Parts: sequence; structure tokens; C-alpha cells
Amino acid sequence: MSDCVRLAIVGCGGIAGEHLRGYRLLAENGCQKFEIAAVCDPVPERTAQFSQTIAEFQTTKPKAYTSLDAMLEKERLDGADVCVAHYQHHTAVIACLEAGVHAMTEKPFAITIKAAKKMIEASVRTGTLLATAENSRRGLGQRTARWAIQEKGLIGQPRMFFNQTCNWGPQPPEPHFVSLLNWRMDRLMMGGGWSLDGGVHFMDTLIYFFGEVERVYAELANVEQRKIRHETKGVIVTEGEDTCLATFHFKSGVFGSWLWTNATTADKREWMAYYGSEGFLEDRTRGGSIHAFGGGFIESDGDLVRKDGVRRPLRDLEAEYLVSLDRQTRDRSFPHGVSKSVAIECHDFVEAIATSRRPEVDGWDGLKALAVSEAMYESAHSGQAVRVDDVISGAVEGYQRELNERWGI
Repeated sequence: MSDCVRLAIVGCGGIAGEHLRGYRLLAENGCQKFEIAAVCDPVPERTAQFSQTIAEFQTTKPKAYTSLDAMLEKERLDGADVCVAHYQHHTAVIACLEAGVHAMTEKPFAITIKAAKKMIEASVRTGTLLATAENSRRGLGQRTARWAIQEKGLIGQPRMFFNQTCNWGPQPPEPHFVSLLNWRMDRLMMGGGWSLDGGVHFMDTLIYFFGEVERVYAELANVEQRKIRHETKGVIVTEGEDTCLATFHFKSGVFGSWLWTNATTADKREWMAYYGSEGFLEDRTRGGSIHAFGGGFIESDGDLVRKDGVRRPLRDLEAEYLVSLDRQTRDRSFPHGVSKSVAIECHDFVEAIATSRRPEVDGWDGLKALAVSEAMYESAHSGQAVRVDDVISGAVEGYQRELNERWGI
């Protein structure tokens, strides 16, 4: 491999734009370790736009493809940044790996646990690297929170957490139009609802803070029954839940609850806190129900509150955390001085390829976070608490069975 890692962006839709901005930020801050050599998407207008944007911050213009197979056949690539729809993760990633191309895939890691295992098996079989594009744990606020909880013991022995978000908005007089391209409106394409799509960020955070989850109990509901006007199906009720109430028990003994809803009529509020024997960390960051302590998207806001009455702003803890880092750890955690978490995950992927090291969040990390989200759906499906290890092993897959059958997994 040359000193410059040759990348492709596979899928040029919504989240791929964040990845593109991440690569641009890295380039503008002096990172010269990668070249985006190709972009691929079935919609030609998207690839044309991406290719032109990339040409503005690197010396070459990427080749544009509408076929993944054609791109893999014609291009000499080191890595592929996969940003396709959830139900396509396993097929796109496996195609890349089998072509000898290292891959990083967006969250959730796969549409089901079976699909995730096929991806990991392909990585092992081909000797290729497999990373998960989980950005939230890489933000300064979240790295600081883990440091405060796990390394400094600032809240004492971790005990419990509570994360609640209540939201609501009036239904429009007429159902809004949804095109076929909006695959998130199809449960079989998305894999579930927001508890999977956004919730997997928080599931990764919980593992990052407290270790592996032992069991989950969840209630999921579509309370509002909102309607949309679909391109081919006419007026239909939206698929997926608008309310989730879940409890988690960790192998470490920590327990907690996660409530999110879009159905609390005329009310909006958030409350996120992590408790230990000596105090707690309060997260007041907007959107903290998914991206705890900002997740590297926005500046964090919160406090450390000790039982002796001492209160310290999270910003002060962030400064102390940064001072505690040795040069090597700081450069790896915040490369080229960049703090945007999506840019950091992109840099980590490039570095992992260039140095043949394990990425910070690999395929197994992605599978474990996915398994906690899937445990919520399996619990709601069965009406019982579910062990996460049973979800990982495949002993529990009642909810996922339909998805596996639909996509031939």
C-alpha cells in the first residue's frame, strides 16, 4: 500500500454528507493520508455532486459509479466508507471485503444480528479490516464523561442512570408526502424504528460507560398513529414506534432506564443523569437522549455534582481531561486538532488501514451495540425480559426472523 490510503464513499445520501464534511475538515487541517478515489450511488446526480465537492478539497476528482460491482472491478481501492441504507449494509460491506477492500459501515452495524455475523465472518475470512462508523463516543463530552466515570471515579461506584426525552408536535391537517427514496419509512428496510436507527448511538454509549448489558426489558408503541401519503401505497400509518420505555441491567450491576417518546401531548422535556455512590453527572446537552454529552456534534452542557455539595461544570472537566492526555493519545483521539466526531471516525478508519491496527470501534463493537437495540425489539415482541447474550447467539430472534426472511439472510 502507498502512503496515501485510496478510499471510496459507497452511498451518497444523507449521512454520507456528514462523512464528506468530515473528510474535508481533515484535509483542510493538514491531513494528507487519504485520497477519495471513487464515489458510488445508484442516483447519478448524487455522485456528480459528491465528486465535484471532493475535487474542491483534494487535487484529484473521484470517479463516479452507479454500480458497486463495477467500481470494485475497475478501481484500486484500500478502503470503502459504506453509507447505504440499513438493509444494504451487509451486502455492500461483504462485496467490498471479498474484493480485498477494507470497510467501515454506518450504524446500525447491520439490519439483524445474523447479517452482522456474516459481515464479521467475511472480514475474518478475507483478512480485511471492518470498522463501525459510531461517532458519538468520540466526542469530547462523551470521552470526558467516560474518563470521569471509569478512570477518575468522580461519581464513585457507578449505580444507575435515567435518560428521558418527551416530545410532541401536532399532526398536520393532511398527511405529508413520502417518496420511495425515503426508505426510513419502511420498517423492513430500516430494521425497526428510532430505537434502532438513533437509539443504537445510545446503546454504544451505555457499553462505553458501563460495560456489557446483561438483560433488557422494553415496551414499544406507536401511540400517535401518524399518517403519511406514500408514493405507491397511498395514505398509510407510519411504521415503527413513536414511544419506547426500556430498562437495562448490566453485568457490572449498574441498572437504568431509557424513555423517549414523540407522543406526550403538548409537552416537551429532557432529563439525563448518571449516578454513582459519590455523586452524579448531569447531561443538559440538547439531544442528549441519543448523543450523550453532545456526541461530538454540538458542545456539551452539564455538571458533575458530588454528595458533599461540590458542583463542577462539565466544561472544566473537559479541560482537565485534555490536560491528562499524553501527546500520542491526544493526537489519536483528536487528530489534527479536530473535535468533530464524524471526522474523527473517518480519520481512525484511514489510520487503521495505513497502520494495520484495530479501529477504535470495530465490527464486534458494532454488533454488541446492535444487539442491545435488537434486545429491545425482541423484548417487546415476546413481552419478556431478554438476555443480550441470547440475542447475540441467535437463541432469541423472534422479531428479527421476518427481517432475515425478507432479505434472505
